[in-house]
Amino acid sequence: MSARKKSKIDKAKQQQKIIHSAIKIFSKKGYTKTTIEEIAKNAKIAKGLVYYYFKTKEEIYLESLNSIRSQMKAYVDKYTEKEQNAFEKIRVRTKKILEFFSNKQDLFIVFAYQDQVKKLSEKQKKKAIENFFKQISELTDYFKIAKEEKLIISNADPESLSLMLFAQVNIFMSYAILKKQKMDPEKIFKQIDKYFLQSLKSTGK
Repeated sequence: MSARKKSKIDKAKQQQKIIHSAIKIFSKKGYTKTTIEEIAKNAKIAKGLVYYYFKTKEEIYLESLNSIRSQMKAYVDKYTEKEQNAFEKIRVRTKKILEFFSNKQDLFIVFAYQDQVKKLSEKQKKKAIENFFKQISELTDYFKIAKEEKLIISNADPESLSLMLFAQVNIFMSYAILKKQKMDPEKIFKQIDKYFLQSLKSTGK
């Protein structure tokens, strides 16, 4: 292995160590009350090393969100089969997102409570908002395909459906966390599936 390649690997490992530490602190104290010193201490590295890899706390926060998003996507994609139709993909992805966050509630706290975004600079705020709209857009695309394939009712609005589904998933998980309860992803999914998703299915008429 070349020295340059080894350096890149070491850099990635250190960055992930910092992000992992930051997520843990952000989930407990929120963005505003978290300090670089705490992130460094929890990661067991020097404060200067944190600044070597990340210029600001804002940058760490956004990278933390990107890391959570990547982890979630990798987990969900693993269970999404190419041969599944669009409606089934929506169901599978909803269930797997619930499963993912039920085992990683600290990640959900950081990911879901992005009201912290308003405390970021305009440049960083724009990036965070763009990522949020990207999530909604991806889900909307699945609903659009399902509608085109006549898998869901013809008068359904894909964007509205994606927002409603996104909100339902978030509120169920938030409620469990606020109640300090262990989330039951199977139970939650069955409720969302029965009373929302299944009601959208086309009768073929």
